[in-house]
Amino acid sequence: MKIKPDIYVAERDRAVAVQTSSKASLDRSAAEQRRAHEMSAKGLISNSELEQANTSYQVAKAAHDQSDAALKQAEESLRKTTIYSPMDGTVSGLKVELGQRVLGTSQFQGTEVMTVADLSRMEARVDVGENDIGSISAGDTARILVDAIPEKKLTGIVYQIGNSAKTKGLGTQEEVTNFEVRLRILDKDVVLRPGMSMTATIETETKSNVLAVPIQSVTTRSQNKDKEKMEAPSPDEMAANDAKIKQKNEKPKEVVFLVDNNAAKMVEVKRGISDDSYTEIVSGLQEGKEVVSGSYKSINRELEDGVKVKVDNTKNKTAKTASK
Repeated sequence: MKIKPDIYVAERDRAVAVQTSSKASLDRSAAEQRRAHEMSAKGLISNSELEQANTSYQVAKAAHDQSDAALKQAEESLRKTTIYSPMDGTVSGLKVELGQRVLGTSQFQGTEVMTVADLSRMEARVDVGENDIGSISAGDTARILVDAIPEKKLTGIVYQIGNSAKTKGLGTQEEVTNFEVRLRILDKDVVLRPGMSMTATIETETKSNVLAVPIQSVTTRSQNKDKEKMEAPSPDEMAANDAKIKQKNEKPKEVVFLVDNNAAKMVEVKRGISDDSYTEIVSGLQEGKEVVSGSYKSINRELEDGVKVKVDNTKNKTAKTASK
């Protein structure tokens, strides 16, 4: 791309003329300085005349150096009227047409002329919440779903994680803090365009051949459900209550409910990694057991140990409905 160079050509030509004039003046001053030194050696001129010749030479040399710098600046400005793309790619956005004025100075932001994209090396940019950013590392695998290509999931890798937060709704109840994560898309057989909408799932850890249950089947229960007495406690009871309070402050245990003789059986488990649908069970559960699943209200609030359950196999999908 070229910016009309007429003004810059004129500035370059003027700088060349000034440099030529200053070079002639420098040569003349140099000759006069040499002659003054020869005459001073023979005692034909005074010291003040010799000093004047030296000063004239220094002034001419400074003027020549200044003209050299001005010429270099003019040539650099002229060179920048021809603009080359810093990368091989495709023009994906053209903001300025032939003949339009543009601004380009070192003091102000210039005019955006065009956007060049390397369509052979596409990347996806996603915002990750501050609670999850700590578990993401460069090199993690990502599964990317582009809205325009819903039938295929693309594969990418994390290659850059933002150091500064992006905050939306600062000072309001909707305040959200995210970090930008950039994903390099590895698939080369799909045609993507800059600006396409997408969603990504970043795999921070991967395990194979693990025992897993639906994520909604795992819930929590308090470790102590004894009801507090209404009457004034005795000293011994107060000590016992203190122990109960300490126990209540402990972290609730994670449990799942199994189907055992048409009844729910609560089993304490330890979870591992999770995705959107399933969670790994590290200990507390054996493969092949029937696990109760259902709505959040049923599993987390209503279901208790020993409650009768009914197995429902409708729609080729096994579900367990709790009933009292």
